[in-house]
Amino acid sequence: MPSFWSCSYSKIVNFVDDLAIFKKEVTYLKDELLEVRKLVKVGNAIKVTSVNQEENSMDDIVDTNDDFETIKNGRSANA
Repeated sequence: MPSFWSCSYSKIVNFVDDLAIFKKEVTYLKDELLEVRKLVKVGNAIKVTSVNQEENSMDDIVDTNDDFETIKNGRSANA
């Protein structure tokens, strides 16, 4: 197993860059979790859940219709 010091400088720099990105992502997720907790305390979590469910159901519809052309106003979107 190679030691830490045998790594190239660029690999170490890339690793540090990745750590910075992960730190930003964790900070963002913590902020989102805090917002959700606030909504739950206020009682608005049900509204957030229903909006997310509607978005998810629309995503499912779009995903299942990928093999078909998009139709707008009775015409093919590609026409």
